Amino acid sequence: MSWLCYIPPGIEIAADKLKNAWDKNSDGGGFSYVKDEKIITHKGFNNFEDFIKVYNNESNLIDFPRLILFRNAYTNRNEENCQPITINENVVFAHCGFLAGFASAPQKSDSILFNENILQPFLQNDFKKVYSPEIQWIIAESIGYSSLVFLTKDGKASILNAHRGEWSKEHADLWFNNKDHEYPKVASSYQAPYYNQNSQTWTPKSKTEPEPYLTWLRKCYFAAKEQLKNEQEFAGQG
Repeated sequence: MSWLCYIPPGIEIAADKLKNAWDKNSDGGGFSYVKDEKIITHKGFNNFEDFIKVYNNESNLIDFPRLILFRNAYTNRNEENCQPITINENVVFAHCGFLAGFASAPQKSDSILFNENILQPFLQNDFKKVYSPEIQWIIAESIGYSSLVFLTKDGKASILNAHRGEWSKEHADLWFNNKDHEYPKVASSYQAPYYNQNSQTWTPKSKTEPEPYLTWLRKCYFAAKEQLKNEQEFAGQG
């Protein structure tokens, strides 16, 4: 689960809080903000030092609405899959979670595929559809347990499935999808496994032996994959 945050104008998050979030979600990051009805996005950061340098160098950033996402991914770790993602010049979005039906293709995350196949065609002619409660409900239903935030050139944010995250108790309209920013990462020798799209195998990030439950998850994954393949072949025969 990645770390996603919407920050309204006039509010800042301390650098140490951002560092806490990055340390638990270090597979790439980025941010967008709106200034003079223009969306400006910086992403593709591979380390926190590069991120915070660019973030702090943006002039008067506190005066503008912002969207930040630090990625925690099992596959397709590359700069192209960093978020926020541009739908068009009028609107960007950031998503955390899993999008059923949009399994990651080689070099593309489920968020990228969802954008290319659903959001871009749907919002091509009228980005203000994201303000519609009916449209928000439809998209929220389609993304399941995920959270998704739109940010438009008007400086407005639409947070879908906001109840799966939390609103700040100190600042109105400040929203996080989780509490990764609140505490530093606890040191551990274990690191989550990584799915290699080319070899189609799970490989631990380090030489540390995976926990037993991960071995079980691997077996479940490959069993489900084989079952899906058999079902597709059976359907083709019909």
